[in-house]
Amino acid sequence: MGAVRVLIADAHEIARIGIKSVLAHNQNYEVCAEVADGRTAVEIARRLRPDLVILEISLPLLNGLQAARQITSDAPTSIVFLTDIKSEQVMREVLELRIGGFVLKSDPLSDLKTAADAVIEGRTFFTSHMMRMVIELANKQTSDRILTAREREIVQLLVEGYGSKDIAKTLGISVHTVETHRSNLMRKINAHSIPKLVLHAIRNEMIHLHRLDALQLVNAEHDEQASCTPGFESAAEHPIALTVQSLA
Repeated sequence: MGAVRVLIADAHEIARIGIKSVLAHNQNYEVCAEVADGRTAVEIARRLRPDLVILEISLPLLNGLQAARQITSDAPTSIVFLTDIKSEQVMREVLELRIGGFVLKSDPLSDLKTAADAVIEGRTFFTSHMMRMVIELANKQTSDRILTAREREIVQLLVEGYGSKDIAKTLGISVHTVETHRSNLMRKINAHSIPKLVLHAIRNEMIHLHRLDALQLVNAEHDEQASCTPGFESAAEHPIALTVQSLA
């Protein structure tokens, strides 16, 4: 059997370098590609058919959970989440997706290799913290999420600052379809404005944002990256910035 072909998806280059360094010590693994967002991860996975995908959950454009859902729906693929996000909602979705590996970035690097070995062999590996969460979830009654997978995709893109036309282009659907989904999802969650939509997404772990990042957006009108936010002339017009302003 040849080396296990691995796709790495993490928005931060330094994290991707760290993952590659862990796998480089074992000749059984070969990194075939690395990407920085969830949508590209899905596209590359469909093209290269890797044996293993190591995913960060808080990826831009399409979060790791949604990316994993699309990747595994196309072909059986081993998935390991390597992230700093830990919440019951995230773990609930991980279990629903039947993902076998979950490692926190605060865990020892050796855990990543252990998790990779486990999922390739058809076993599971969760850190002790996440296992406690799994046990707690098993004792709780969980309700179905009211938003569809497509609606959750659109929520993330709206929160990231994309307008209906850009979302339609990204998802390969019509603007009318985007507007219909947007109307339906906002009605379902009783959100009558984008700031309320952002708050719902954060509270329900649909997106994962640090407070510092939001504050930087508000004050970064002259920052090159913020000024290039799709559909907005300045960072102050970004949905996250508007949400922070509404809470001030």
